Amino acid sequence: MKTLIIMRHAESSFSFSGNDFDRPLTKNGELEALIMSKKLSDKALLIDSIISSNAHRTTQTANILSKSIQFDESKINWQSALYHAPTSQIIKCIEHCESSINTVLLICHNPGI
Repeated sequence: MKTLIIMRHAESSFSFSGNDFDRPLTKNGELEALIMSKKLSDKALLIDSIISSNAHRTTQTANILSKSIQFDESKINWQSALYHAPTSQIIKCIEHCESSINTVLLICHNPGI
């Protein structure tokens, strides 16, 4: 059976004065990502693929998770199309997964997810 884990990026800073795409995680967001990675580890799921928006806050979330679950960061599939994507675009990204992939962790943004 195929498994899809859908995750929103961890808490990001609203006091950031730059471009929304470049908005970073807060310290609390970094902690949230670590907590979520622990929960994933506890489930003993073998993640075959991580697909993530390439916005700064999602890349930070994905990198924190990948380190914790010992997923090779160089194999994260960064998708610019997931930045603030509607549900239909998110589904297209998932549909392009290779058939050999059984468990996908998808990290993106609201309101699409």
